[in-house]
Amino acid sequence: MTYYLAAGQQKPRPKKRECLNQAFIRVKETLSVNPTAKVQYITFGGSDFADLGDLARVLKDSIRIASIISFENDERILEQAANSPIANVLKIVGRSIEIVPSSFPDGLSQKKRPKNCQRVFFLDYFDFYDEEKALHITQ
Repeated sequence: MTYYLAAGQQKPRPKKRECLNQAFIRVKETLSVNPTAKVQYITFGGSDFADLGDLARVLKDSIRIASIISFENDERILEQAANSPIANVLKIVGRSIEIVPSSFPDGLSQKKRPKNCQRVFFLDYFDFYDEEKALHITQ
C-alpha cells in the first residue's frame, strides 16, 4: 500500500505531523498482519529527524525497523543530523541511520530492500510541487 503525504508546506506544521502520524499508524496496522515484517524507512536528512521520533513513538518496537536511509546533500546539516539526539538514541537501541550524502533519489537504486520489508518514504521539502523536481523524482 502506498501513502502520499504532501508534507512540504511550511505553515500547517501540526497538520503535517498529524498526517505523518496517521500514515505511521497505518504502517503499524499493516505490520501487525505479518509479525515478521519490517520497515525500511527512507527520509530526507534535516538536522533533527523529528519524523523518526514520530515513527519510533508509533511503532514502539525498533526491531521492526530494518534500516533507515536519509538523503542529505548539505554537509553542515549532514553533520548535525549524524549527531542529533534521535540518531544517538537509535544507536543506543542498535539502529543506525545511513546518511547518503546526495539529493534524493540519487543512489536509491543501489539501496536494496531487505526481504519481507515494507518501504516507507517520507519526502519532506519545500519544493515538493516544483514541476521540474517532481519529474526528476518520479523518473
